Amino acid sequence: MDEHRKSFTNALSPSYVLPSRRTISQKCRDLCDMAIVEHVRVGYLYDPANIQPLPPLGNRKMFPLGVQFFTPSAGIVNKVIDFVETADETADGIAKMLLSCLQNLGLSPEQISAFSADNANVNYGRHNSVFTKLREANDGILRDGYLNPAITRLLQNWVPLKSYLVSIGDECPRHLQRLLRLTEDAAEVEESDTVEVYLLFCNNVMSLFEEVVKKLERNLTTAVDLYAIMESFLRGLKQRRDDEFYGYLTKRRLQRLIPSDADVARQEFKAFLNHAIDYLEKWFDYSDKNWLFNLQPLSLTSGKISFDDLEKIIEQLRLVGRLNLCMDNVYEECVTANGLLAHLTAPQEDWQSKQTAERWMQLLQAAALPNLQAVASFLLSIPSSTGFVERIFSLMNAKWSDVRNRCSTALIKAELIVSLNYGMPCSEFYSAALNNKRLLAAARSQKKYKWKQ
Repeated sequence: MDEHRKSFTNALSPSYVLPSRRTISQKCRDLCDMAIVEHVRVGYLYDPANIQPLPPLGNRKMFPLGVQFFTPSAGIVNKVIDFVETADETADGIAKMLLSCLQNLGLSPEQISAFSADNANVNYGRHNSVFTKLREANDGILRDGYLNPAITRLLQNWVPLKSYLVSIGDECPRHLQRLLRLTEDAAEVEESDTVEVYLLFCNNVMSLFEEVVKKLERNLTTAVDLYAIMESFLRGLKQRRDDEFYGYLTKRRLQRLIPSDADVARQEFKAFLNHAIDYLEKWFDYSDKNWLFNLQPLSLTSGKISFDDLEKIIEQLRLVGRLNLCMDNVYEECVTANGLLAHLTAPQEDWQSKQTAERWMQLLQAAALPNLQAVASFLLSIPSSTGFVERIFSLMNAKWSDVRNRCSTALIKAELIVSLNYGMPCSEFYSAALNNKRLLAAARSQKKYKWKQ
């Protein structure tokens, strides 16, 4: 389950209305469309019980709730289940709001495998946080757990930009002059441009950070893949530090600096990498005691499932009682799965190119393996990042723009649910809607208007 929050202010002023020349009939059609989206199409997906929008506020706190789950037929699926406005940002208030939303949708805290949110203290504090409050309802809940494009553009335009900043003299802000070490002859002394060396280093090393962030935020990245991604990232940083490799262009520019300046730059580059490595080792557990470490064999990369590895994971996460597993049947299913994998993994190149969820889909579609399916569904439902709910905010900003600032929270929630949860193309939805008598009757009915209820 993903939870995130955001303050939304400027575009929601209740007093701001754009002038309009639309006819009354056009406005009525818009009103009808809003009612259909808010009260009919969302109900076609599910029928949440009486989640009422709060009165308009000057500073609104929005909480989109997303879920991730796995099925053998669809693979990893991300959906938005609610979009709530609340002024209570305490750990207790947020936890109660989450549990209430689950209850309204007929879901139980026992069905939650993990909680994912931004790394704020209110979410993950040790003693009083949303996470600890949720664990009171289910003590088995787990926690999961950029600048480079701008630097690239700066490097591409570095020479003309530097010349311009030098040419404007005192009009150039002093902090920029100090930061970029601008002098009157800086435009001519290109070989001694220390600033460009630092920019080249940042551009090179930030590409590593950007790459790992993209991997973590992909929808198909799972908790099973998380440890391997983080270990590879740490190993790459250590390798660069030990080899003193800061990028090829950086190396070339360092050779053109004064030796004393080049030595200082190398020391600072190494200090940066050391600091990054220390930070990663402080906040991510790279030991074999980390439960994410034990998940790695379940990526099925090797083409085998070891019962011993599976037993270790099941015991560490206490899944026997939670998933009603029979360990004897788990062993038998491992034997069956290994026989199937011997055929599924050929050719090996095709198997290696598949994502973890795709491998499990192929295996579970080949035979009935209920215990393995329960374990895989639990583990693959754990999000590797908050990327999905961040995308909800991006879509919210597009829908809740200045020209639509009178939209209610309930309408935006309905539009988000329709946009993110409907997987069928427009042509298929059109055919499905025509064949659904109940949906058509609800769209025609006046019950969709709240003032008619």
